[in-house]
Amino acid sequence: MSENLGWISLHRSIQNHWLFQEDRKFSKFEAWIDLILIANHKDGKVMHDGQLIDVKRGQKLTSLRKLGNQWNWSITKVDKFLNILHEDGMIVLKKDTKKTLVTIVNYDVYQNIDLEKRQRSDTKKNQKEIKKESEKKQKETNNNVNKANKDNNVNNPQSVSDEDFKKIADYYNKTIQALNGTDYVHLGEDVEKFGKELVCKAIQEAARNSAQKYSYINRVLIDWSKNGVKTKEDAEQYLLKRQHNFNNKNKWQKEDEHYSPYQDMEFAEIPDDSLPF
Repeated sequence: MSENLGWISLHRSIQNHWLFQEDRKFSKFEAWIDLILIANHKDGKVMHDGQLIDVKRGQKLTSLRKLGNQWNWSITKVDKFLNILHEDGMIVLKKDTKKTLVTIVNYDVYQNIDLEKRQRSDTKKNQKEIKKESEKKQKETNNNVNKANKDNNVNNPQSVSDEDFKKIADYYNKTIQALNGTDYVHLGEDVEKFGKELVCKAIQEAARNSAQKYSYINRVLIDWSKNGVKTKEDAEQYLLKRQHNFNNKNKWQKEDEHYSPYQDMEFAEIPDDSLPF
């Protein structure tokens, strides 16, 4: 049985998974694992019935009723199960009419404290690396945007300064949602390719249709490009034509060449006063 030696690390976030949250009656094994998951991973204090109670690492202050609700068991079944674990030396059980204190015996065997510290250290390290990589990509994006402006890109003849790009990013944050690192990079690429006015207009269209993913804006810009839209005025005429067709046909027909992000969307007049460009 040597192949069954060793152990795995099971994160408490498993309790948020849809498989774990499925409405069911727990098995005895699931109930035992659940006790390990809900036990304190560090010393703490709990206010209960007007008393401040010390709850140590590996302990859980609860009640038979709470456990019964969580496991979909009767109170009698919970009480019998906890007594069996206590008799088998798996837990130490202390209870009265108001509360039940469960202490997991050899809790550190199941949850190694050195591993916890190492995992926390790795998490902090990964967060720093992700932040550093995001800042690097943002810097590269700004450099690419500035280079494209110096080269007088055909689709973006206007200069996009750092200040202008910040206005575009702020407009996205205000109109859609906060930019993440990846979307920040995509935004810079689209500004470089399509120009600041068209990108802002596409952001406005996304807001009109309650679209919160940056991929929607990119699809709008690609659709405009395929249909010869090069300026904000072109986009306005194109949208009016789309709206006219929608009103006449009551629905969009799927085009053979590419999918239109405007299919099945209703349009409303949105003033351009809020556009930064």
